[in-house]
Amino acid sequence: MSKRFPLLFIAIAVVLMITGCRVKKEFLRKGEWDTNFTDVSFADAKNGWIVGEKGFILHTADGGRSWTQQEGGVIVDLYAVQFLGKNHGWVVGASGTVLFTIDGGDHWRGMTIAGNALLGLHFVDANRGWVVGEGGIIRYTSDGGENWDAQNSQMGETLNDVYFINSQEGWIGVEYGVILSTTDGGANWNIIPPQTAHGLRKLQFFKGKNKSIGWAVGTGITILHTDDGGETWTLQDSQIPDIHININGVHFASKNIGWVVADGGYITHTTNGGKNWVLQDSDTKNDLTGVHALDEKHVWVVGRYGTILSTTDGGRQWMLQSGTTPSNPLQSIVLTPEGKGWAVGKRGMIIRTEDSGKTWREQRSGVEGGLNALDSFDGQKAWAVGDRGNILHTEDGGETWTLQKSNDWYGLHDVQFLNSNIGWAIGELGGIFYTRDGGKHWTQQRGFIWESLRALYFIDQNEGWAVGWPGIILHTQNGGMTWEHQQGNTYNELYSVHFVDSQHGWISGQWGVILHTEDGGKNWHEQATFTEANLNKIFFVNTDVGMAVGDKGMMLITLDGGRKWIAKDSGTEKNLNDIYVGSDSLIAVGDGGVVIKYTIPEVTIEVPQKPTVAEVPPSIPPVEILWEKVQQFDNVDMTEIYFLDAQNGWITGKNGMLLHTNDGGSTWLKQTTGDNKTIIGIHFISEELGWIMEQDATWLSTSDSGQTWVKSRVGKPRQRSFDADMKPIEVDYRLNNIHFESSEGWAVGDYGAILHNVDGGPVWTEQPIDSTPDLLNVYFLNTQLGWIVGRWGTILRTTNNGKPWLICASNTGYDLESVYFVDSQQGWIVGKYGIILHSKNGGDSWHTQTSGVSNNLYSVYFKNAEEGWIVGAGGVILTTKDGGVNWEQEGSGVEDDLISICYVDNNGLWAIGKNIIIRRK
Repeated sequence: MSKRFPLLFIAIAVVLMITGCRVKKEFLRKGEWDTNFTDVSFADAKNGWIVGEKGFILHTADGGRSWTQQEGGVIVDLYAVQFLGKNHGWVVGASGTVLFTIDGGDHWRGMTIAGNALLGLHFVDANRGWVVGEGGIIRYTSDGGENWDAQNSQMGETLNDVYFINSQEGWIGVEYGVILSTTDGGANWNIIPPQTAHGLRKLQFFKGKNKSIGWAVGTGITILHTDDGGETWTLQDSQIPDIHININGVHFASKNIGWVVADGGYITHTTNGGKNWVLQDSDTKNDLTGVHALDEKHVWVVGRYGTILSTTDGGRQWMLQSGTTPSNPLQSIVLTPEGKGWAVGKRGMIIRTEDSGKTWREQRSGVEGGLNALDSFDGQKAWAVGDRGNILHTEDGGETWTLQKSNDWYGLHDVQFLNSNIGWAIGELGGIFYTRDGGKHWTQQRGFIWESLRALYFIDQNEGWAVGWPGIILHTQNGGMTWEHQQGNTYNELYSVHFVDSQHGWISGQWGVILHTEDGGKNWHEQATFTEANLNKIFFVNTDVGMAVGDKGMMLITLDGGRKWIAKDSGTEKNLNDIYVGSDSLIAVGDGGVVIKYTIPEVTIEVPQKPTVAEVPPSIPPVEILWEKVQQFDNVDMTEIYFLDAQNGWITGKNGMLLHTNDGGSTWLKQTTGDNKTIIGIHFISEELGWIMEQDATWLSTSDSGQTWVKSRVGKPRQRSFDADMKPIEVDYRLNNIHFESSEGWAVGDYGAILHNVDGGPVWTEQPIDSTPDLLNVYFLNTQLGWIVGRWGTILRTTNNGKPWLICASNTGYDLESVYFVDSQQGWIVGKYGIILHSKNGGDSWHTQTSGVSNNLYSVYFKNAEEGWIVGAGGVILTTKDGGVNWEQEGSGVEDDLISICYVDNNGLWAIGKNIIIRRK
């Protein structure tokens, strides 16, 4: 997203554009060849041909210094090309298309010889050749392509490629690893049993001493090699990472020296017949689809988005062919008033300009996935987001881009920063991510919801909107800690959102939809656009003047807040995906790698500084130390502190740690349970009689104040699960917390585990819920009324002893760590990244309270409806005396994480954590 704040200076320019002032359209950049190339063939060092989608045929007569388009007379996709000498050539493609030429492509003759696509061809001389394709099609010609005869493949599978070493001996690569072979020119084809389950896309063979040697490549980074004419095949290691990449082309200059090309810009090379393959740096992430080696040094490679690469040194250095510009679709643009900025697009494309788009140069992103949006403030620091959850960052104008986040989300579609520290990114599965430190750490505010979020817009550090599919509109007033749905009355996918203030905003989306609000989104109304083109970006200067761009070159302008939208000539039929608004120009980017500048020569207006949220360095207010250390440990993780009365208490922890005091906490002595399992909770009903629950649901009891512990003789409960073959199995529980009311208790754990016990005994039964989030904490006010919290903002409530548990809306995706209620109505929840939620109606609804910290908060306790405490990471302790309206830090005197807090009548407040026990003075 590149437009963040209303720029009033552009209003005059837009008005002049609409009212007829001369508007100049200038293509600053466009892909040289707006197609995906599929194959390449060179007849000699000077003459070469490339074919691609939409009937594209290119020819060079000067070794690639210049390329001209040849007219093949078809618009179908073309898949393979072969030339024998500089005159005789053949091409095959979709819908059974065959093209051939006898004059180097000056004239192409075409015919349709089948109903299905033809994918591969091979000629052994100017007369004899074979073509293969979908549906098991094989056709043979003996007169250069004038006439074609059918051969029987004996199968209906897709035949991808064919290769003959003479007029009799040939092979065909098929889907599912099948290879066909013939020794009689195709009169009979024999099936070679599959050596792999992957489809074989390209073949090449040489005559060997005794039998032919060859290679077959295909999906799943497959390289197969044979030295016995195809009777047996061995797998070779391509060195290409196995990340759902397909190999698309192979070509050997000799029996030892060859190249393979693949998706993601991968090129691998061998000098010993494939015994060893070595990756070469192609300097592109575009899928590579075809390769032709003229000799051991001169090689040509083609790929998607008009990519043409060549090398003159055997691949030590690959060069983007001079005079060509990749046509990767551009998704987003950002520029500073000084003209410095970037555009990003598919296949990791990043291009940089320092002169307002007059010239562009590529920068290395280091990623293969598409980049969908970027944001920057000064032309030096920037963030880009895209597929596979990638978040890239640069601090040096893009000379180096580093991954801040990757491969932990399905895809991100938009990013916005309010200064160099505070920013958000959004994407698939309803994912919203937030950073307070420029992206060093990203925290998830929301996610794992069947939604796709496409755009966001914050007007300040608190209030913002996010939109997406299906017709999703989200609103936050607390920086994204919680998000609430707004009703847009549409199921269309929404692509862009823009606000000029807290009340006036617009959303654009699928099928030409534009929504407008004048009350901050409480009510949204559709505006008439009279187009069905997807509108990908919308921008408003003020409450009246705005514009939107979209598919098929759609550009809309309004002067009255959208009551009337006017279509303008954008100068292109390409999809326009984003637009930058400058002082006297508008710059749009879109498919085909286009960058188009719209200028009004008569108007020049000074661009104001882009407003930002002030960057205030974090300050730590001095706080009085009100807590004292009771005992310090080394490498001890404590989990819970529990007091039966003012004198008797216990602390539980990991690795079987158990401490006991009988003097009010002055001294703590170790007790032994007999094993080293994590203890997740403890409960006593008298000074002597108590129970312990371990993480795997092992139940222990004591009748002597914990001097000895006895494991239950009843088998511990086991959780139902599934193995790798989806067969039902039972596994150990992984519990996180327990809570008792008198002798009745509940335990909660991972994968939605809830166990219930009615008498303090060893028998625990499962209470089912409709989902399986990890549950972290449970609290009951009495035996009927209870709450559970967990990961991804999970809140459960019961009013009937856990029969059933009902889901409550938290409006957050943060992990929730602890819950506490003082009565049936008033309760608090705390969790990750400083979140505090408060309810006044028993948990029916929750609202955030401002903690003033970003530390993870782990435990909450309230003495009454007004006075409460929270402990968390880094030794933070928060306190309130007004029910959480105001929270203040209280000096703990420690930096260790504090995990649990409790209040003991006549003994005060206690807290424990990693390596430390403290109490309030």
